[in-house]
Amino acid sequence: AAAGTQFDAAGSNDLTAYNMGAAATNTDNATDYAVRTSTAMDGVDDYCEVNAGPTYEYNTPFTASAWFKSSTATYGVLIGKGEGATPFRGWTLFLHATGELRFEMTHTWGTHLDLYSVGTTYNTGTWYHVTVVYTAATPGDVSDVTVYVDGAPVAMTTLSNTLGSNTILTAEPMRIGRRGAPSTLDYLGNVCNVALYDRALTSGEVADVYGAGRPPDLSELPATWGDVNAWWRMGDAASDTASTPGTMAVAGPDLTRVLFCRNMD
Repeated sequence: AAAGTQFDAAGSNDLTAYNMGAAATNTDNATDYAVRTSTAMDGVDDYCEVNAGPTYEYNTPFTASAWFKSSTATYGVLIGKGEGATPFRGWTLFLHATGELRFEMTHTWGTHLDLYSVGTTYNTGTWYHVTVVYTAATPGDVSDVTVYVDGAPVAMTTLSNTLGSNTILTAEPMRIGRRGAPSTLDYLGNVCNVALYDRALTSGEVADVYGAGRPPDLSELPATWGDVNAWWRMGDAASDTASTPGTMAVAGPDLTRVLFCRNMD
């Protein structure tokens, strides 16, 4: 069942939240002063989706970023537009059951890109900021992909580099927290400040979006704001009230430096 809306602070790609009450969609992370509010997902059937979300192809550059916190040892999709059955077409950023980050772009299984952070795990109950940059400089090749965690590139191991010039377009909605049925890979954890860009961000721009560990108001980053396709702040206020860029609140133990993921409309 639908349970409210997660508004797009950059446009009209509002998410419908499914199977979550206000307590889940607007979680107060009491001691996480850098990422104060977020959306909590139960790993069973909680997710958000938008049917008309941004669409990316094997030959178009894009960037996806999100804050997340999880301590589970199960698969869980952070964000993507992907199928959960053959041919598994689309793209997906998710946590592996071992806690490693994994990114896939798929035409059909066996004709796809597949990379993961072998030996480096992120299911530690700590907030991380992940960014995937796809340049499309050599369309369909793993050399186009860079994954950043907390503003710095991380080593990724290639499992498959067979996508080539094959479409990844799918009719599946853009989702946060799962992919299509039946293999949904429901995410268990918290997520906040999910953003999509219609170009490949530079390393310096990724660092700006990371904000040295405190999520910035993306509308105050002029070099990248015009390229934002969607920005779901996740958990702004009761039932995620519609937000206005430029109104993110500053609060907490140090009023001069801590920027929360919520507005005070």
